[in-house]
Amino acid sequence: MDQARLDEAVAQHGGLILALDGLQPQGGEEQLWFVRQLFTGLTLHAAWLPVVDEATLKRFLAPVAALGYPLLAVVSDKEQGLPEAVRVTLAWSAAPVLSSSLSEERGPSAVYSKPSSEDANS
Repeated sequence: MDQARLDEAVAQHGGLILALDGLQPQGGEEQLWFVRQLFTGLTLHAAWLPVVDEATLKRFLAPVAALGYPLLAVVSDKEQGLPEAVRVTLAWSAAPVLSSSLSEERGPSAVYSKPSSEDANS
């Protein structure tokens, strides 16, 4: 992992934006999940998940949380259990869904973001 590029992205933007996604093969086999950092394009973590539920997603996100980088937002589909796994594992006690859409091609999507200090004061 290129920590210098991640450090530079944090310095420039104040944090990272992550994209989470899983690729489900036909036949109900394990899903390949990955976490990419959008400013740099780096893949921070990837794993085959036999079951995709809240507990599994929390374990999957733990190594990303352990990196300790500040996060600005997390972009993903609305996989069942993912919003809570993002909130708990990435320590976002109030990570609202800022936008969501339903695309016939891609399915539902969501952007999770920490509330700004201005939001907390209003």
